[in-house]
Amino acid sequence: MALLSEGLSNRDIGVRLGISEQAVKAVVSRLLARFHVRNRASLVRAAIGEAHAADRGDGSGDIRGLSDAGIVVFDVEGRVLFMNDRGSALAGTFDERRSLPEQMAYYTVRDPETRRPLEPAETPVGRALSGETVSDGCFLIRLPGSESDTLLRTSTTPLRDSQGHVTGVIALFWHEPARSS
Repeated sequence: MALLSEGLSNRDIGVRLGISEQAVKAVVSRLLARFHVRNRASLVRAAIGEAHAADRGDGSGDIRGLSDAGIVVFDVEGRVLFMNDRGSALAGTFDERRSLPEQMAYYTVRDPETRRPLEPAETPVGRALSGETVSDGCFLIRLPGSESDTLLRTSTTPLRDSQGHVTGVIALFWHEPARSS
């Protein structure tokens, strides 16, 4: 959203994130549909409005607020290409050189119901890398050195090239304080 709000083209956003122009176009199209708007300016206004509504707690926003969401773009191996500042704050130290399985060895990621450790392919990012869109998923994460799990909610979407092959994932995630343990 930040790059859209700067008025950047799909090409320029792709260059900044290290993804194809087509992948950016696909994400923007999904966001336009999600917010039920027709253009980028309306999309940015709607996202800001949703963030304010969610911050007010009036129930009119889907998530706690885009202002509080971590945004991460992963490559096809699960390596981080881009993470916003909020994502870094939520995820702690994140080494972009690690693939998804390597990240899983670093973090403890669990199913929120059973508390069973998740395999990389079971995580929302792993599922998106296999082509699935995950809307309003959740997982527990334990950062290295922490004594407790934190519940994170997420929406993840595969990024695809012009032939439809998955080239990466974009994920929004946010902290769910009510269920932390």
